[in-house]
Amino acid sequence: METTPWDIYRTRSHFFGGPLVLRNRITEWPDWMVEFMREEMAIDKSIRCLIRDGKVYHLTPPPDGTFNDYIQSHHEAGDRSVIFVYRQETPFEAERVRPRGLRPHVSYQVRFQEDPRRVVMTGQELMESGIEVRLPRHWFAGIVYMEPKQGDI
Repeated sequence: METTPWDIYRTRSHFFGGPLVLRNRITEWPDWMVEFMREEMAIDKSIRCLIRDGKVYHLTPPPDGTFNDYIQSHHEAGDRSVIFVYRQETPFEAERVRPRGLRPHVSYQVRFQEDPRRVVMTGQELMESGIEVRLPRHWFAGIVYMEPKQGDI
């Protein structure tokens, strides 16, 4: 990552590209940026294997700046998914995201990185009806986590 990491859009745009390598003068960063990157690196480390070992689904066409972009990685062995929803300068403050690769009759616990909501839906409901992802500002990258609800594993 060569850009200066001042927001989650820029940092999280690099999470699907392999290991997150900082090519920057981090010793010159202000304290807030160091702490911000510490938090972002912890998120990256917590899902790196899921992304690396999962099947990647491009849930939208290639981004062109006129719509929000979503990308999913589904780890079939653990039946877990992570979806990134990227908002640039579009007017769309929420998106209905329909994941792929889930088991239809399994109930999934859905949670979000910045949004405190917790939702339980079946794989079929998620893939057909989708889940609303809130994108409160421009240059935002939301993360959605899905895993089987305890008892459905």
